[in-house]
Amino acid sequence: MSIETNNYVFTLPSYQKNSNGIVCIWEAAYQFSKFRNVSIIISDSLLTKIPEKFKDIKIYFLDSQLKSNRSNITHISKANFDIKDILVQPDDPHNYFDNLDLEDYGLNTSRTVRYLMCKSMLLSESLLSMSSNSYGLSYSNAVSTVFPSYLIISDKILNINNSFEKLKKKNKVLIYYGKVRYGLSFKNLKKIINQFDEYEIIHRLYPKKTSELYEKISESTLFVSIDPLTSLIHESTLIGTPAYVYDSAFKEFYDNFDFKLHGFYYDLKPSELTKVFKDSENLSEKAVNTAKDFMANIEERTKKTIENIEGHFLNNISNEGIIKDAINEDITFFKEKWKVPTIFNCTSYRTIYRYHITNKYKIFALLALYINRLRVSFRNSFILKYLTTEEKTIIKKYLKRNFIREDIRLKEQNKIKKFW
Repeated sequence: MSIETNNYVFTLPSYQKNSNGIVCIWEAAYQFSKFRNVSIIISDSLLTKIPEKFKDIKIYFLDSQLKSNRSNITHISKANFDIKDILVQPDDPHNYFDNLDLEDYGLNTSRTVRYLMCKSMLLSESLLSMSSNSYGLSYSNAVSTVFPSYLIISDKILNINNSFEKLKKKNKVLIYYGKVRYGLSFKNLKKIINQFDEYEIIHRLYPKKTSELYEKISESTLFVSIDPLTSLIHESTLIGTPAYVYDSAFKEFYDNFDFKLHGFYYDLKPSELTKVFKDSENLSEKAVNTAKDFMANIEERTKKTIENIEGHFLNNISNEGIIKDAINEDITFFKEKWKVPTIFNCTSYRTIYRYHITNKYKIFALLALYINRLRVSFRNSFILKYLTTEEKTIIKKYLKRNFIREDIRLKEQNKIKKFW
């Protein structure tokens, strides 16, 4: 069969080196560029530092106020798209393209590949929506088992052990709160924590440096992720630290992932820890070798993916039945596992504390939090606003506030531990 050759236009968020998901979808564009002419439209209003490897790809930004001194990066008004170009669109959770008509720039949106990075109904109330003539592509089997997957592991992750100083293991457990699901029970977490001499809680913005994050994982005997979606679970095993995926909603999908995931554990009991540690003696070697073996045929997988996409549009194939199956898979997962179409985005200890209050006290917590926000707003707007710094200090003295700065991080972690 003769396959029509096309150009590809990827609509991507600005490059963020610390976001594995964003790095991987940029990497997808790079892999496609080895076999086809590829352009990238940056969907947000940022123009971050883009790696040199993308120098031969035309990159367009939307904000006319932005400037770039790189010849391959310019405003979208300079673009010369063709109606036959194929549009590749990952998820757009921030709705950047709602007010942008891509057809104004010569693109035919009926020739669209939806590159799905997450199941629908997980992060918002929206179900998967795509036209019947679009081509569906999932990031991995954990996103969809209906659409074909195109999974990429970035070079940074493959070479993770070269990016930080390896530390001696401690009898320590590291707990990560990232995107956290409402409704979890934490009865088992305290039992696990009590088996260690030391524990530490981290979140999406702490630690700030990636090298420090990896060092913390490296020195820990166990990595516990309350977030079932984060790539840190896999990265932990690449470093050599077994991962307890505390929210087991994705267990079935991870057990049947695109490649074998070594060192993933669910519903872990304290009595099983000794075996976990014994089985993890060469975990890093196994996990790294498996990941590198999977990426060894990326060019063949890319060519096959391109061939399938272009065959779909050449033959005007309708995906209506497949899309219905994908939607039904998302609905079933939501009803049976996920339950609530929202997550707590834990970017501070305060966010984690608020999550636990809401998770434990349900609707009563929402009322209490709302009243407290009104109290704080009233205090800041009508009381503290009219006091000088000296007067505020005197009030703190009479309220018996401690002027000697405590270890805030330790204090916040102890508050969170009470909910386990």
